[in-house]
Amino acid sequence: MEALIDNDELRDSARRVLERQVDWQTFLGNPCAKPDFDRHLWHLIAELGWLGLTIPEGQGGLEQPFAALSTLYFELGRALSPQPFIGASVGLEMIAHPGATNGTASLVPAALQGNAIIIAVATGVGGVAVRSHGGVQVVEGKMGNVLDAVHATHLLVPVEGDQPAIALVALPHRGVVITSRQTWDPTRQMADVAFEGLELHEDDIILRGDAAVDAQRRMQAHFDLALACDALGGADAALEDALVYMHQRHQFNRPIASFQALKHRCAEHKVSIEASRALIHAVCRSAFGAKEELQAQAAGARIYAGSVYKSVSEDCVQLHGGIGFTWEYPCHLYLKRARLGEVLGGTAEQRKDRVAPALFTLCHSERR
Repeated sequence: MEALIDNDELRDSARRVLERQVDWQTFLGNPCAKPDFDRHLWHLIAELGWLGLTIPEGQGGLEQPFAALSTLYFELGRALSPQPFIGASVGLEMIAHPGATNGTASLVPAALQGNAIIIAVATGVGGVAVRSHGGVQVVEGKMGNVLDAVHATHLLVPVEGDQPAIALVALPHRGVVITSRQTWDPTRQMADVAFEGLELHEDDIILRGDAAVDAQRRMQAHFDLALACDALGGADAALEDALVYMHQRHQFNRPIASFQALKHRCAEHKVSIEASRALIHAVCRSAFGAKEELQAQAAGARIYAGSVYKSVSEDCVQLHGGIGFTWEYPCHLYLKRARLGEVLGGTAEQRKDRVAPALFTLCHSERR
């Protein structure tokens, strides 16, 4: 896959757009404010081709490497964007899977244009049960904390039967209840998705067997890498804001940024951020070519990036002094986004369980 887009130019362009369009000051002025779905920005994102960066050219996309998409995830995290870009991109990649049925052919262009938002409920936590009844499959259960589900026009539902499968469900649907959830992070929108006698027919299944397994594996890796990039962007912006404040704040007639102890703390955070950046870039370049290592590498990158984001955002509150605990500065927004990002789709401990077997296998092979 040839990279036709310069990532530095893409980053600069995305940053300019998001600086003009995303106003996180809204959250500072109103602590009770909810994330706003800016439809103007969403359609601008679609017009710029962001949604189709990695989608095959034959389906209307730009067919670029995942590294290009990671640049956008980084900038969206840096801008504290509430747009449903992660959820929509993950779902779009699943319906564009080469093993998907022809029933998704008309939906891909709609998603690329921003008119359809497809969300994979497997990015949440919980489970569903499937039973056969009268020639149809009936789904019962609940998936909690599904990112961006409140904006969904379609849902992708995993179905376990004789063979793994994934179903596409158009919304609204009488068998699906979506309930918005309030969280401590005002820059994201979460929802619980309940299935109450959802009936699935043969035509609703878009992926089966090995294709469904591969799509689920790629979905999980995509989701983990997207949140890793989001964490990297947030940590970078949080530290940058803290440094600006430290140069403005004076104690003993000099800026606190000149204090050696604080300089050392900031330097350590910068080293951690750059290590996270190197790890994420390495995974983005190589993981999607190695199916066996895909999930473990992506989960490992997210674990490290998430821990760096949490550490940096926590310390940036402290580096702001007493004012860091108020709503006058955005450092607490980064901290809240970091903490919520850690538990999306499961805990860090569960991701470590996915990484551990790959590490044991690697250690065992190196001993031989």
